[in-house]
Amino acid sequence: MDHGLLLIDGRMFGGPCDQGIGKGVSVNPWSGSVAGTWAEAGPEEVEAAVAAAWRAFPAWRSTPSAERSSLLRRIAALGRERRDLLADLMVREIGKPISAARAELDRAWITLELAAKRCGGPEAIREVDPGPDPRGDQWRITARREPLGPVFAITPYNWPFNLCAHKLAAGLAAGCTLVVKGSEKSGLCHLEFGRLIHEAGCPPGVVNFIQAMPRDAEAGLADPRIRGVSFTGSDRVGWMLKGRHPQKKWLLELGGNAFGFVMPGADPARVAREAAQSAFLYAGQICISLQTLLVHSAVYDEVRERLAEEAASFPSGDPSREEVLCGPVIDREAADRIEALLQGERVLVGGERNHGFIRPALVELSDPGSRLATEEAFGPVLALSRIESLQEGISRVNQGRYGLQAAIWTDRADEADRAFDELEVGGLIVNGPPTTRFDAMPD
Repeated sequence: MDHGLLLIDGRMFGGPCDQGIGKGVSVNPWSGSVAGTWAEAGPEEVEAAVAAAWRAFPAWRSTPSAERSSLLRRIAALGRERRDLLADLMVREIGKPISAARAELDRAWITLELAAKRCGGPEAIREVDPGPDPRGDQWRITARREPLGPVFAITPYNWPFNLCAHKLAAGLAAGCTLVVKGSEKSGLCHLEFGRLIHEAGCPPGVVNFIQAMPRDAEAGLADPRIRGVSFTGSDRVGWMLKGRHPQKKWLLELGGNAFGFVMPGADPARVAREAAQSAFLYAGQICISLQTLLVHSAVYDEVRERLAEEAASFPSGDPSREEVLCGPVIDREAADRIEALLQGERVLVGGERNHGFIRPALVELSDPGSRLATEEAFGPVLALSRIESLQEGISRVNQGRYGLQAAIWTDRADEADRAFDELEVGGLIVNGPPTTRFDAMPD
C-alpha cells in the first residue's frame, strides 16, 4: 500500500510506523477501497516547515538563475521518467481517467520548463523611461523585481500535479521558498510530488510539502515569516482566509461556472462534441468545465438533440480503462451535493447515481435563478438555456458570481469581438470549449 511522507527542511519523515505523526487515509473513489495512507503534519511540523522556508530564503534568492533553472528541469525530467506510476496513482486516489492523468502530468513538466526559461529573464531588471520630465536626461532609472519571500501555497485535489507545478514553478523561478499544503483528498499524489522534488536535488528548506488539518495550516500561513499566500479552492474558504489575514500578499483562484454561447452560424455537431467533452471530462471536476450553455433559439433544438446523443454515449465508468473519460466524482459528499443541484431540474439524459459515480447529465434549465444556474456544480452536468440574443446572454453571465472563463461558438467576428469586449470574465475562447487552456497563457 502507498504511504506518503512529509518533506520538511530537506528531510522526508512520518512513515507508517512513526507514532509521533498523525496519519490520513485516501479512498479510491471508484472502488471504495483504501488507496493508501499519508503523514499528517501537526502544529509542530507546520511551524518547522515555515521556519525551514524562512531560513532557506536568503540563500535561495541569491542562487544564480542558471541553478534555479536547472532544478526545475531536473524535476521535470524525473517526473517524465515516472509518468506511468504517477498517472496510476491519480487514477486510484482521485478517480481521474487514465488518459486525463497522463495529460495532466505532461502539462506539469511543460509548466516547470516554461518557468525554467524565464529564470533571470529580461523582466527581472529593466530600464524605466522617465517620461517628459527634463531631469530625466541626467539620470538612468532601472527597476528590479525582487522575490517576495516564503510563500504558503494551498493546492486542490483535482489537478494535484499541474496546479501545484504552477505555484512551484513561478515561486522557484522568482527566488521564493515555499510551504505547499495539499488537499486531504489527494494526500498521496501531493506528497509523492514532494518526494520527486526532493530526489531531484532541491536544497533543504526551499520547498516543503505538508498535509495538515485546516486549523494547523492556517496557523502556518498566518505566521509573519510567510509573506504571500497562493490559494486554489472554493470561493468561500478563499475569501474567508484572505479576510482573516489581509496583511499578506494573496493570489486567489476560486470557483467557476463556465458559460458557453452558441450563435446561429455555429456548427451544431461540432458544438455538441466539444461541449460534451468540456462538461463531462473528468466528471466535470475542472474549474473551467463548461457548465451552462446559452443557445440561440435559431439553433436550440438541433443543438439540444445532438448534445443528448453525445451525453448518452459519453465514455464513462472505471477510470482505469483507456477509453473512459468520465469517472466518479471525488467522494460521496460531492455526489450528494450534485444530486441536490439536479433536484427539480428537467434532466434530459443521464444523472443516475451509483455511489460516487454520476452518469453525465444534460439538463434543460427552467429557471435562470436556480441553484444549478448560479452555483458551481463541479460535476458531470451540462445545463442548457435558450436565449434570443447575444446581449441577453452577456447580461446573464455578467450578473453571476463567477467569471473565470467563457466560450462562444460563432461564424461572425463582430459577435466574438462583442463578447470579448463586454463579458466580465478572465478569458474567452472563440470556437472552442472553455476548457481550452495552454500553460503559457496568463492566469
